[in-house]
Amino acid sequence: MSNVTLATIREYVGHELGMWREHTTSAAGDAGGTYLTCATLPYLDRALADQFIKTTSGSTLVERKIQSNIYPAGMIHPYVVFGAQIATAVTFELWSFDPTMITQAINNAIRDLYPEYSKIIYDNWSLIGGNALPTACLDQWAATATPDWHTVVTATCAAGTTYIKHAATSLTMGTAAGTCYISSADWPDLFQLAGKSVDFYRLGWADTASNARLFVYDITIAAVATTTNDTYHAGGSNWELLKISRTLPKVTKPSATTDLAEVRFGMQTSTTDTAYWDKGYVPITGKTLYLLPDTIDQVLQVYTCNSWEQLYTTDHRRCEWEQRNVEGRQYLLIKNALDGYKIEVVGYGPYTKLSAETDTIDLDDDSVRALVKMTVANLFKQAANPLGAKDSVEAEAQADRFENEARVLATRSDKRPPRHLGKNM
Repeated sequence: MSNVTLATIREYVGHELGMWREHTTSAAGDAGGTYLTCATLPYLDRALADQFIKTTSGSTLVERKIQSNIYPAGMIHPYVVFGAQIATAVTFELWSFDPTMITQAINNAIRDLYPEYSKIIYDNWSLIGGNALPTACLDQWAATATPDWHTVVTATCAAGTTYIKHAATSLTMGTAAGTCYISSADWPDLFQLAGKSVDFYRLGWADTASNARLFVYDITIAAVATTTNDTYHAGGSNWELLKISRTLPKVTKPSATTDLAEVRFGMQTSTTDTAYWDKGYVPITGKTLYLLPDTIDQVLQVYTCNSWEQLYTTDHRRCEWEQRNVEGRQYLLIKNALDGYKIEVVGYGPYTKLSAETDTIDLDDDSVRALVKMTVANLFKQAANPLGAKDSVEAEAQADRFENEARVLATRSDKRPPRHLGKNM
């Protein structure tokens, strides 16, 4: 088995608990969505009161608490209307508790089984040899509307998949004119560029001219600010490698009023038209410490590859590397990376959370069984808290039993991470 969906895992959990119930509507409900109809339901009047229903097909996918049901018509009335008419041939599930708890328990189980269950990650887009930026691409988003390490002014930004080049997502800028930039205030390593002639490259996509461009901004201790703008993207609905050059103020000892106080490297949109941004590069010589991509927990191998702007990754050459924790962040110390060349990092990390019904996780059969049992253990743990003393002890005992069974199954999995290679220098 591989690529099992959230919906399938939930079904397996239902079977493990002995409470899986799936049905299909036999006729359309009313136009206002106050009820659905399933004539084959075997439940007497109000037998389903205060249980839960989850529709899993059709145009209205909702979860509702049930107010009442009517036998033999098979009508189910929720406390809150479905929101639209539930058509015929719509599948739905019945649960004695809120099914959102199952999704939470599944994701907690994925977390609990890490690192026994890990995915191998090949990242060949985040790092470039001799890149002053913390990451080349704009695919790391701790906040919804701002890429990591960046500041957004006026523009509306989001992680987009409409036009991408190297990473899984690009930076989408649109709706309003504005800027998105990385500052030395947020990434102090940029101060290493002080007094140097710097080049700033980034791939941009635009369908209209005179909208998307790069800029470099710096300000001195005396508050003298200078902004250098690139020429605009030519438009034409294609990717274009933009470049801007500038010599930055120095940093001296003792400091002077003409010293660099802040530098920013950014992207600008001048209209409401949408632009997309991908890989960026600010060359610096002598760099050896690189921020580890946030999707990787443990590194297995590091390679220097072909030129950074090329789409495909080739010419793998092993690097000497060491994974280090510096002030709570994970870094790679790489002494022989080639400036301007891709760095491919191979490692493992946790699976991402599941949220949509079709979200998948790549697991073998033993791993799926372990995940289901750990999910059931988590559900018993949740149930133990509000119960009375006797019932709580029983629920905790059941949780322990299912967790132990999950741990045993996890040792058989082919999803366990490879042996940690450790320091490779």
